[in-house]
Amino acid sequence: MRHDLSDATAIYTCSTAFPSALMDRMVFRLAALRTGLVLVSVRDLDENPYFEPVDELRLDMSWKRRCRVYVYRLIRSRRI
Repeated sequence: MRHDLSDATAIYTCSTAFPSALMDRMVFRLAALRTGLVLVSVRDLDENPYFEPVDELRLDMSWKRRCRVYVYRLIRSRRI
């Protein structure tokens, strides 16, 4: 949560054990980046005004075959 991500264009998070509060903080923090950012997560995001769902994939992981992976795009930045 403290790393400089200002130049990121795509972020992947293996968020299988992230609590909802952490996911919400992460979404809020990433929403300060540039629109167009792609966020890929193994956990579905709660509805928010920043990210729109783009795709839902089924990918093999080490712990499960055909695991759901969610792809989002930042459509509204909190940048001022």
